[in-house]
Amino acid sequence: FLSSFMYFLDSVSNEEDSLVYALSRMSATFNVNYFVAKDLLNIITKFGLEEIENMTDVGCGTLAGSLAFDEVFDLPKIVGLEKNKYMLSFSQKMALKCSLYNYELKECDMTKDFIVPSDLVLASFSLNELKDDRLFDVIEKMISSAKKYLVIVEAGTPKRFEFMKLIKEYVLSKGLSLLAPCGNSEIIF
Repeated sequence: FLSSFMYFLDSVSNEEDSLVYALSRMSATFNVNYFVAKDLLNIITKFGLEEIENMTDVGCGTLAGSLAFDEVFDLPKIVGLEKNKYMLSFSQKMALKCSLYNYELKECDMTKDFIVPSDLVLASFSLNELKDDRLFDVIEKMISSAKKYLVIVEAGTPKRFEFMKLIKEYVLSKGLSLLAPCGNSEIIF
């Protein structure tokens, strides 16, 4: 099912497709991002880490990740980057419907375009759209753009676990600190 769903995502070619995608994914995506945002806020508070003033949502899709992080952090500014013009159109409508006035949407292909620097850079279920040979180029761009925190949210399947393990090793090799690889892991500083 997951591979056929990823195929569907690649084929979002009209507004109806973007609505079907949003209806099938938005609630679950919001909820997992809300959980991650709450965990991050608890870690920031507990350890006295730097607060978040703004964020960039790379591959913002339905805005679910942005909405969840804004709910937790009440961010003054959010930039959403999205490659698919139909998802971008959906995102613009969602931002208005949700009174998300602190939101700026930009058409962006994360493999080619500049990623807007922010305190927090979020990639929520968007890295799965990349071809393997582009992954670390994009991760490097996200690391460079994240002034304080880089948050990557992916599906909890065995394949995505291996994917996240590669990303974790890469990020640690760059000298970054890992705050919370998942809910049942140690926090590493």
